[in-house]
Amino acid sequence: MRFSNTGVDFWLILVALIALCICLLNPRMPMEQDTYRYIFVLDITQSMNTRDYHLPNLPPDRLSFSKQAMRSAIQKMPCGSKTGIALFTTQNVMLLFDPLEVCAHFSVIDNVISRIDWRMSWAADSNIERGLYTAIRTAINQDKPTHLVFLSDGEQNVSELHRPPLTKHFGAAKGFIIGVGGTDPTPIPKLDAQNNLIGYWSNNEVEIFPLSGAALTKNLEKNTASPAQDNYLSVLHEDDLRFLARSTGLSYQKLENPDQFTRLLQTPSLAEQRTIKRDIRWMIALFALALIVGTNFRHSQLLDTVRLPQNKSI
Repeated sequence: MRFSNTGVDFWLILVALIALCICLLNPRMPMEQDTYRYIFVLDITQSMNTRDYHLPNLPPDRLSFSKQAMRSAIQKMPCGSKTGIALFTTQNVMLLFDPLEVCAHFSVIDNVISRIDWRMSWAADSNIERGLYTAIRTAINQDKPTHLVFLSDGEQNVSELHRPPLTKHFGAAKGFIIGVGGTDPTPIPKLDAQNNLIGYWSNNEVEIFPLSGAALTKNLEKNTASPAQDNYLSVLHEDDLRFLARSTGLSYQKLENPDQFTRLLQTPSLAEQRTIKRDIRWMIALFALALIVGTNFRHSQLLDTVRLPQNKSI
């Protein structure tokens, strides 16, 4: 009887070892699952440097907070999902790269997001309406259906009155306009070319110089505005962003925290069912662990049955 049990244990351990060896081959199995495809368009104008987020262990300025939320949301997307990154300033959108698969290319995507900076802006002025129009066209011109995520505080300095035909593409792209920032008026930091704080934008300066643009540093050097002037105070322009959402068929949401943003982007109605080869090493490893635990349990039961009764003293 003991020989038979030992033989069974031997085969159980052997199967467990074979299963663990199979894990080294990185086995995958085709499975149906929800996936998502997005282009993130991030506002990099000067007002996005405003520091009005006050959550523990998260950056206070709007731009860095948005970047952190994007990185967290992309990291938690299911494999097979794809994301592209674009920048908005003035009235244009620059697509940095077309959507990439998030698991295979996460390190590349994450590295690009971490390096986004307000100093990457290439022109002056900030026209949110025209930027959104360009962003929608960028999304609908993809070779596959791609949803749009447009992150901005809605702050703008418009030098032209021409309005783009937003309703022309009503409903053409699904996705979100994400409002970034708070509702309490907050001064906009004025930063030099080395990203050092040198003051705050005044009302007069905002009228003279836009809050974005490649020539911003030169403008600051030439500025002779009185330092005694009142600071320009920035807020999240929710009413304007909601209006743009209604005009385009997009949904408006305020950016509260990374977890809320992650849940929003995994809205079931925006998911696409795809067959994905998923990693099943955890399943095989769990099976091997169950065999090993079962073997130990059999041994403990066997010892209980063969243990001799102890002599009791009279």
